[in-house]
Amino acid sequence: MKSSVLFWFRKGLRLHDNPALVAALEGAAALYPVFCIEPGRVGVNRARFLLESLEDLDLSLRTLDSRLVVLRGDPRLELERMIREHSIDRLAYEVDTEPRAMSRDAEVCRMASGAGVEVMTRPGHTLCDLEPLVARFKGESCTSYQAFLGHFKAEIKARPIRPLAAPTRLPPMG
Repeated sequence: MKSSVLFWFRKGLRLHDNPALVAALEGAAALYPVFCIEPGRVGVNRARFLLESLEDLDLSLRTLDSRLVVLRGDPRLELERMIREHSIDRLAYEVDTEPRAMSRDAEVCRMASGAGVEVMTRPGHTLCDLEPLVARFKGESCTSYQAFLGHFKAEIKARPIRPLAAPTRLPPMG
C-alpha cells in the first residue's frame, strides 16, 4: 500500500547518507519534507548556520522537484497540524539521543499513534545504532574508555556502517 509520508528533518539536514529518509521513501506515494524551527532554541550564530543548512537542503530537494516545508513552533503541534492537513499515514525521522529530544519524540509518537499514523525511525547522526551498543553493556556502566571502545568496535564489526547514496527521485508532495 502506498503511503503519504511526512519526513521530519532534524539533525541530518542532507539527502545523502540518510537512513531515515531512505526508509521513509519505501512505499511512499507522497512525501512532505519538513523542518520545524523551535523559537528560542538556538543562538544567533547557530541560527545563521541552521538557515544556511536549510537553504542548502531546500536546493537539494528542488533538484528532485520537491521542496522543504519550514514550520515554526512546537513540533508536537506543527506536526499534528501537517498530519491532519495532508492526510499523512506515516511519519518518519532520524532518532535523536538527547534527553529533551527523546521526551519530545515520545509525545510526538503518542500523538501520531493516536491519529492512526505509523511512526518510522532510524538512527543516523551517530556512528552506530546506540540501542544494540548499550545492550552490549548488559546493564553495567562502562567504567573506562578502553571498555567502551571494545564494545564499540564489536558493534561496528557486527553491523558495518555503509554510506547511503542520495535518492535520485522523490515522490511528489500530495
